Amino acid sequence: MKRRKEVFKDICDIDNINRAGYKAGKDKRSHRDVKVYKKNKDKFNNELSNLLSSKTYIVTPDDYKIFDKKTTSGKVREIKKLDFYPFRVTQHAIMNVLQEDWIKSLTFDSYNCVEGRGINSKNRNHNFTLKLKRALLDKYSIYALQMDIKKFYPSVNNKIYRREYRKHVKDKDALWLLDMHNFSTKGLPIGSPDSQLASHLVIRSVDRFIKEELKAKYYFRYADDMLILSNSKQELHCWQWRVMNYLYYNVKLEVKKNRTIFPVKEGIDMCGYVFYPGYTLLRKRTKKSIVKKRHKEKSMASYKGILQHCDSKNFINKVINQNNKHMDITQLGIKIERPFDGDNIKIDKLVDDTISILDFDVRDSTKNKGKLWVRMQVLYDGEKRFVKGGYDYIATFLKELEAKFIPNKSELNAKDLEEKKKSFLPLTNVIIRNNRGYHFEGTLK
Repeated sequence: MKRRKEVFKDICDIDNINRAGYKAGKDKRSHRDVKVYKKNKDKFNNELSNLLSSKTYIVTPDDYKIFDKKTTSGKVREIKKLDFYPFRVTQHAIMNVLQEDWIKSLTFDSYNCVEGRGINSKNRNHNFTLKLKRALLDKYSIYALQMDIKKFYPSVNNKIYRREYRKHVKDKDALWLLDMHNFSTKGLPIGSPDSQLASHLVIRSVDRFIKEELKAKYYFRYADDMLILSNSKQELHCWQWRVMNYLYYNVKLEVKKNRTIFPVKEGIDMCGYVFYPGYTLLRKRTKKSIVKKRHKEKSMASYKGILQHCDSKNFINKVINQNNKHMDITQLGIKIERPFDGDNIKIDKLVDDTISILDFDVRDSTKNKGKLWVRMQVLYDGEKRFVKGGYDYIATFLKELEAKFIPNKSELNAKDLEEKKKSFLPLTNVIIRNNRGYHFEGTLK
């Protein structure tokens, strides 16, 4: 990997410091120190640029404000926080210049705190939930190894972190600044804007070891939580000790004692969900949090993304729709559906073939008023697939069929509705034709 020269000049650049100040103050406009900075932004930015250029900028352990914070899961974290100016602005100025190169050096198996990656990222190649669901549908995925690093951030060895960023930076002045921030406190401070990316640098060699040396087919990491899937329990036992040894001797980190190897059919509890082959449920703690905050509109809006990526139909109906005096979920304009199993398939591939319809949903189209929208779970070539779209003839037929067998649909809860659907589903030996629109054979007059 190529080491960069003249990095320090880019960090001290006044335009870079302007961008850093904007990033550091984003969503913090009500904070007093941010207000003071905003009033005299040009003065402060020039002052910081001169401090850095003349190398009179200094940060020490005494500059950190240390306090404990309790998370929603009940854990107590020690937060180490620097003042907004000049320290946090400087940290953002460093990241503006270096983060692009650092992110390029990461594998695609880590999902936290990197732009474009996440638990439910829009980018399907970096969507943790989607990729794990697909992996669990593979017959290879029978057993899982789940590990968690012990006190990850406070336990990071500063010398290891120094070794890693020296692989990217050759500029002595930039290394002076990086070393000062690195050794100003033991480990990585929880609360610093550069700590998340620094943690990736420290542990990226472990990601490469698992993928390139162990040749693990399915490996996932979110922060310090690691998951490996395999078809052999014996293989996972071997990999477990090899990963633990690599972490201990090469990265100076330890794995918690609660590491486990178990069949995937028991469910993988990770990132707010419990993943099973073919379906996904909410973690119990997440359910409790939603129930507790269900009357707060802002809180419910933040939970809609979580609910959209799991099998939450019954939970939504029971807790949100039926037990919420102040707000119904429809007030937020949220369309939450239970994801059907398998991959999406274009309806053109189903035309003139015999399929079975296992389940379906019909609703009014949100794009075309007066039209219907349908989603069907089908059995095609022995595999579960789903197809969706505004196929008016198909939607009308299925809606009339549902009304015939379930005339009191609006009075039923989700569980009873599923039971009623079983009385006429699945529909077998169905053939879709395309003549003046997609329709079932024998239904178009």
